[in-house]
Amino acid sequence: MKRHYRQDLKMYIKFMKYLCVLLFFISCNAQKTTSLKVIKNKSSEYSLVLLLSDMYSGQNLPEIQVIKEPATLQKFFSKINRTRKPGLAVPKIDFEKEIVLIYSAGEQLNVITPLIEIKEETETQIILNVLNKKASSLNSTQQITTSPFCVYKLSSIDKSIVFTKID
Repeated sequence: MKRHYRQDLKMYIKFMKYLCVLLFFISCNAQKTTSLKVIKNKSSEYSLVLLLSDMYSGQNLPEIQVIKEPATLQKFFSKINRTRKPGLAVPKIDFEKEIVLIYSAGEQLNVITPLIEIKEETETQIILNVLNKKASSLNSTQQITTSPFCVYKLSSIDKSIVFTKID
């Protein structure tokens, strides 16, 4: 009878080892991969490509950055990666052809996703809407404080970029 218990125990331990290894490989999320979301406006020849969006930027106040060189992009990622182990990967950008737009929403209640979209394009400027998407699944007593951010790339342009906020 003890032999059956030992065999069952050995089988159980073996099963648990395989399960732990399987769970490790499934849940290993060291470097998050992000899907690219291309936003094209019918009236615009330019497209915004969402590179990354996350819930923690470390920014207390809202900020919009137009980045045209790799050192500034690296500085932004070193700031948001201070508390992450491992940190988020810095996207590869060809700064001769593209610029990076970063919108940090600052500390907000119930904001889960900040978005940027092309509103319109004129001869001298591109007007972009900035929108903070609120969490709709929370009831009135639940409050979450986040500091979300999003990183977009846009083709290099000679036009000025104007941001308008939508609440």
